[in-house]
Amino acid sequence: MTVDEQQLRNLLRKGFTALTEGKIALASQCCQQALSIKPDLPQAHFLVGLTALEAKDRQTAFQAFGSVTKLDPRHAAAWSQLARLFMSEGQVLRADAALTQAVAAKSDDPMVHDLIGTVYSLMGEYGLAKTCFKTAVDFKPQHPPYLLNLANNYVYHGDNDEAGKLFHKIVDIQANSPQAHWALSGANKARDTQHMKRHSVM
Repeated sequence: MTVDEQQLRNLLRKGFTALTEGKIALASQCCQQALSIKPDLPQAHFLVGLTALEAKDRQTAFQAFGSVTKLDPRHAAAWSQLARLFMSEGQVLRADAALTQAVAAKSDDPMVHDLIGTVYSLMGEYGLAKTCFKTAVDFKPQHPPYLLNLANNYVYHGDNDEAGKLFHKIVDIQANSPQAHWALSGANKARDTQHMKRHSVM
């Protein structure tokens, strides 16, 4: 590994860590430094896009994710991010085209499948969304956000029993999840007070 390659790896690691900690300025700085070393690095452009989303800079996010797909046409995460952005702009045809590319890339990243499912839901394609949400949960079965999306999809399809199982699982994992507690109260009529006793929070 060359010095530049090691420096790029360190910058990307530092940038993604900064982003998860909400340090947008630091993440942006890492992006700029990485791109100054290697302007055609897809991972750096992807980090630019994620940072722009966090900063609510949609134009930069569009440009960054677009750059990623040009540099790496099979970058499923970038295509799925573009699909969500297009859908939020009401550009359904472009969102659908981006989703087609994201699905064709056959990603093994649960976040990608969850995001594709979210976009399908926005498009009203709840059956396709369910498949994506299930895949995300299969990859990461203890991750509450993925479980919540699948559970809500079950609710849409009227499968309250399966939804209830997932909502219970979520509060077992994350007892302070208000969404799961609220959904549980609506998914099934309470027959007793066991739910409140089991998952009472301070």
